[in-house]
Amino acid sequence: MPTFDGQTKTKTRVRLDRDAFQPNMGSLVGSGYTEDAKIHGNRNHLIDGNFTEEIGGNLLSTVTGDQTHSVTGSQTVTVTQDQTETVVGNTLQTMIGPQIVTNMNVRNETRAVTHLHTHGDNFFQYGPDNQFHYCETNMGAWIFMSEVEVEHTEVALHHLEFKIIGHNYFSGIETAISAIKSENEPMTLKAALVALHLMTAKADVKAVEVKAGALAPKIVACAPMAGVDPNPTPLI
Repeated sequence: MPTFDGQTKTKTRVRLDRDAFQPNMGSLVGSGYTEDAKIHGNRNHLIDGNFTEEIGGNLLSTVTGDQTHSVTGSQTVTVTQDQTETVVGNTLQTMIGPQIVTNMNVRNETRAVTHLHTHGDNFFQYGPDNQFHYCETNMGAWIFMSEVEVEHTEVALHHLEFKIIGHNYFSGIETAISAIKSENEPMTLKAALVALHLMTAKADVKAVEVKAGALAPKIVACAPMAGVDPNPTPLI
């Protein structure tokens, strides 16, 4: 029978194993049986209006080649349960506009190799055993902060610190080399004044010791005359 004979056509099922229409298989309308279709060539769909598809069960889509998905408008994807995504190759994402990510629960992120990211002029490199930061300004605010380091090295053209309440510092071995050093600490100044008073008192003690040393010969000279009357009565 010719294909374009002017008659109304009714879709019927096809058997994929025979790659042909099976007689008396019935139409697709109102049927609960499986629909099979096999296309040897290309399949093109052109829909001028809207397209609505509702699947009551599962959807399995397998693409052995490449896939391109283009959306010129907005796109909304909602997953009410778990989502698993595995990318064996590289992943490239380009965000022209702002990106907002909200995590309502715990977020675990594991990077087995080096991680690089750049924020404007700021460069950050995180490796399995080291990390490197380059930025013009770095500001941080912490309520509690603890650091444990085996070796610490700082190089700065200018270093400024403010300790409002207190600064407790403990060092086993400390070595400092300064070309020019200027300190202005009230407690240290007070301690220096106390040390100055102690040095002055030490000088006074030395002076007393000198005076005591000068009196020692006189005391020794007077010792033989002890018990002798300085005005003896002449004997007649």
